[in-house]
Amino acid sequence: MNLALIIAGGTGNRTGFCIPKQFIQVDNIPVIVYTLKKYQNHPLIDAICVVSLNGWEQYVYNQAQLYKITKLKHITTGGKTGQDSIYNGLIELNKHYNTNDFVLIHDAVRPIIPDDIIDDAIVTAQKYGNAVSGLPVFEALVHKSGKTFTPHGMLYRAQAPQCFRLGHITQIHTLAKSRGITNSTTSATLMIEMGQPVFFSRGTNQNIKLTTSADFTIFQAILETSKNEYNFDI
Repeated sequence: MNLALIIAGGTGNRTGFCIPKQFIQVDNIPVIVYTLKKYQNHPLIDAICVVSLNGWEQYVYNQAQLYKITKLKHITTGGKTGQDSIYNGLIELNKHYNTNDFVLIHDAVRPIIPDDIIDDAIVTAQKYGNAVSGLPVFEALVHKSGKTFTPHGMLYRAQAPQCFRLGHITQIHTLAKSRGITNSTTSATLMIEMGQPVFFSRGTNQNIKLTTSADFTIFQAILETSKNEYNFDI
């Protein structure tokens, strides 16, 4: 089975909005619903679990009912950090699914995810054991001290989804907690911190993470030509 784990446990303080960014409405639809619809509509996804910000679980359930997100089977509560939230979601999935199933970990605030990117993550993970959607960085990156830089072509921008076998990524998260690693940026960075190899699947510049108010403006512009892809039918 292929499981989508949607992480919606953050508070989104950097946007400057009064509610968490995953619940902000764009064209009268919450951001998280756009993300859920992408996985709902994808034929290779069997079930969805949402890790929700504490106190918003019923809201997530209600929106899923309203927009017919029938693949949403589980809602659990997030933790203090993103790493904690992912771990909570993994523990929930382990109650219901096989350790050999694949889990695609995805930010609720990455609502523009083309089907072929999900496809490639699954295919790459089946071949190599895991997959991190990513894009090569073509600019030279300079340290803010001005003393070091990394030539272009040597780095990748890690995106989502990040796809792993459920049992393996749960084991990595559990072991990391036992070693005092508690705030890794993503499961991909956690894998590297734990000495595990990661493999890249295709990413896309379209797959933006809604972090600032400017990102919402970009998302709104993209929606003008792509909203039909979500197949909203209330």
